[in-house]
Amino acid sequence: MQPHQHPLHCLFAPQHLMVIGASERPSSFGERVFSALLHQPFNGTLTPINPRHKTIAGLTAHFHLNRTPNPQGLVLILTDPDSYDSLIKTCVKKNIPHVLIMLRPHDLSPEQSEQLQKSLHYANSKSLNITVCTTQGYGIPALGLYTHLAQILPPQGKIAIVGSSPNFSADIIQLLRHLPVGFSHFIDIAPPFSHTAPLIDYLQHDTQSNILLVQYNPHEPATALFSALRQTARRKTIILHHTQHTDTEQQLLLQHLAERCGILLTLNDDQLIAALRAAHLPKKHHANRLHILSDRETGWLHNQAAQLHIDSHPAPAHLLPTYTGALQFCDAAVQLLQQDTCRALMIVPHHNWHNSEQATARQLARITTRQDKPVYLVSHYAEGLLAFSRPLDALQTFAAQQNLQQLKKTPLQIARPPLNHLHKPDLRNIVPLLPQTEALLKALQLPPIAPNPCPLSTLHYRHHAQYGVFLHAHHHHQQQTLLPPFTTQHARQLADFFTHKKLQASLEQTLYTLNHLAYHLPHITNLQFHIDHHTLHTTHLHYQTEPTHPAPNLFAGYPPVEQPFFTLKNQHTVLIRALQPEDAEALQQFIQQLSDQSRKTRFMLASKELPPALLAQFCNLDYTREAAFIALDRHKNIIGLAQHSSIAFPYECEFGISISDHMQGQGLAHHLMQQLIAFATQQGYQHMSAEILANNTAMLNLAAKLGFELAPSAEDNSLCVANLPLSLPKKPRKLPLTQQILAPKT
Repeated sequence: MQPHQHPLHCLFAPQHLMVIGASERPSSFGERVFSALLHQPFNGTLTPINPRHKTIAGLTAHFHLNRTPNPQGLVLILTDPDSYDSLIKTCVKKNIPHVLIMLRPHDLSPEQSEQLQKSLHYANSKSLNITVCTTQGYGIPALGLYTHLAQILPPQGKIAIVGSSPNFSADIIQLLRHLPVGFSHFIDIAPPFSHTAPLIDYLQHDTQSNILLVQYNPHEPATALFSALRQTARRKTIILHHTQHTDTEQQLLLQHLAERCGILLTLNDDQLIAALRAAHLPKKHHANRLHILSDRETGWLHNQAAQLHIDSHPAPAHLLPTYTGALQFCDAAVQLLQQDTCRALMIVPHHNWHNSEQATARQLARITTRQDKPVYLVSHYAEGLLAFSRPLDALQTFAAQQNLQQLKKTPLQIARPPLNHLHKPDLRNIVPLLPQTEALLKALQLPPIAPNPCPLSTLHYRHHAQYGVFLHAHHHHQQQTLLPPFTTQHARQLADFFTHKKLQASLEQTLYTLNHLAYHLPHITNLQFHIDHHTLHTTHLHYQTEPTHPAPNLFAGYPPVEQPFFTLKNQHTVLIRALQPEDAEALQQFIQQLSDQSRKTRFMLASKELPPALLAQFCNLDYTREAAFIALDRHKNIIGLAQHSSIAFPYECEFGISISDHMQGQGLAHHLMQQLIAFATQQGYQHMSAEILANNTAMLNLAAKLGFELAPSAEDNSLCVANLPLSLPKKPRKLPLTQQILAPKT
């Protein structure tokens, strides 16, 4: 339902490529890039632009972009940085949809970098999309498009690579050259002139790829990056590869971010290869137990498996005699795979058999193709995704599969309501209380001070320079990190971590308070707690009377409602607030109490409740680009829900609304939608839309009253499409006179 084509479509699916700076001069940058483009036939039109050449490699070269016939498509700029500003202004005048600039940031002078930033800002104000990439360029194997100077020709496949440093894509392609994998797109952007988040947003809808490999750039705005990763992870498998040095604290933070967003984090090449192998394997290969079959000692392998948190088991001794030939080994493998207790099998044959290792590997490979259970074969002569030259590689792939399986479940966890009533901290007139520690803790509903010189279990609340507020837990020799907003699920997780179930209620209250501090009270910069005799105590508190401006929290908090109470037409007053993860059970009860017709109209459900996965998705929202507001009656029951989800951020979101049957016609739907529209506008969306059943007269009338434009769906006669512009569109660029004349009349 996107009203316009995605602005990055021209970058990832170009039909016409205009190369400014293409050259025949040997060893020049323009010659090397254009040679790379010609090395593989491009499935589109290639137009060189250079005033010094009439033809380049047999193709007609044009003097200037102004003299190029049909200048619509992707413009690739290879010229000197001093020419960027004038070329960008020309592209604006010619109404070019997208420009790709290839450069090396360290070759720019400070003045040139500043001028390029100004040019990019100007282009953005004129709706010209520009991507700046490194000299290694980008490639689209399906189109035969390669700008890589090394003329790398990777196979076509399902992996999309988004790098943020020179040579990242080339290094990854080289690293994976022995695996049966291919690539849909690869691009290495040049920070700080371009960011990866918009590319990730585009690729989530790309049908050519199902695995997205992203190089983590710690200098990119973290909120935008992880919001894009979190949404895209619902559609694709994402691997976030961090190539820079990290300390323990940052590793814990990144691991928590990966779990929260449902993505795989890799910190070295071995982990990356294992993750890509695991991502390519079918779901039937997911297993939680591994048997190891070998005719040599395997104790060291089980130790390695334990370090990777793998539940491994040795093959029964009677299956393998002292001397084992290839056929006997194959028979033992088949017998083991037939046992119900064997979920997955790793075969590690001895390399000193009388039969050749190559022939043995062929015999064992025959077994793997006939099994529904995954078989990991360790042999130099085996081929395929489940063939490994080292046992450790096989174990890491199995561990990556387990991690991937768990990551798919983590975002679907449902937070339960709190065990006890949670007391809201009193933040009114809190600043005068800052020097009074005991009074301050009481007002904040936090445990009193109780010094402990040698705590074994601690909880530390503080600010990170990049990720904002975070919570670090330490128990004996184990560590764990969490980011706000904190939920009751996090409280349960911490209670398990500290091995004190009785702590859950006090942890729920503490995390509830810390949520308020994280988003509404930057004065408190450091809080330490410790556990003593199953009780949570405050150890230390640090504050600033004049708070600095710390880094914003990575995940958005729950948006406040300016007027939280709303009076219905029947004079009943309801509370309006943002939906939170702990509302899952109440939301399910709300849906169960709807009439069959209301439930079908809003949720397209035949059953009386949301499936657990969909319920979790409804409640675990990213308020950077999603939102949901609920109405609660005096009994704290949900009686109304309005929510929107992202279709293409920040261009379009899709809304949905549902009101309890006995509350319909009271003005609640209109009020909730006003809240939703205002917040979507604040998030930066340009359009809000929905598909409404053509016979849903009440919803169509509400949409029309709110200003939505209604039109029949072009794809389904039973639907109407509602669309509302949320912000004033940028003034369209005026077409050149020649294009106005040639433009089709409407």
